[in-house]
Amino acid sequence: MEKKLFITPPSLMRWRLKDRVSDVLFLDFNPDFLDDGTIRIDLNIVFRPIPVRRGWLQTKDYYVGSTGARVTFEAIGGKVTNYTRATSFKVDYENTYKRSQQSAVRIAPKIETGAETSVELGEFSLNKDEERTYTAKFSGSERMLSDINLENGVEWEIAIPPGQVLRDYLIGNLYLYVESVWGKNMKEGRIVLRPSDISFFDSQRRLIPGIKTGLAMLFKLYQKGIRINRQDVVVNFKQGM
Repeated sequence: MEKKLFITPPSLMRWRLKDRVSDVLFLDFNPDFLDDGTIRIDLNIVFRPIPVRRGWLQTKDYYVGSTGARVTFEAIGGKVTNYTRATSFKVDYENTYKRSQQSAVRIAPKIETGAETSVELGEFSLNKDEERTYTAKFSGSERMLSDINLENGVEWEIAIPPGQVLRDYLIGNLYLYVESVWGKNMKEGRIVLRPSDISFFDSQRRLIPGIKTGLAMLFKLYQKGIRINRQDVVVNFKQGM
């Protein structure tokens, strides 16, 4: 039997505008119902620096990017039973794993327009027994993934190890997973993605220090019509009937 999961607001990467160039972080996920009370969610955190073309005689790309992120998952009325543990990401880290979908799930974005009305956008489905491959790949200096078990949730942070000098932004995909169980309560929860630091970098991925240079970069972005989105990405999910 196909399950249904409502998502609000529709902030997942697959529903974002394709020409949206103001975000340096994106969130996507694939849910799976392991049994009647358990949901597994595979999270995809996408680090995507914004290139800014500068120069006349010698044209180069400068960048606006995030150096890390904090991800918070909350199972409202439920309890986390398993999740991605802390690890170290070395320079140019890459890791691949596969898993098979145990249940058919239909994901429906929903925009609340009033107390009694809503507008549903394009849905998508995950088929039972469908196999997916996740390849986490980072380009950049070493990072550490830490985790905190909150019982009804989990919090991850990917950041530069203590004592290491900030050198570059992150680019690539970070895959996390979390499994949560609910009793008789409605299966619902929230995911919040927050960039830890948005900074400017030169064509060699090196951090650009100084307020004047930062203001010049902001002005260049303003000329191009780009407004950097520094807000959290928030997604609420709830099982449909």
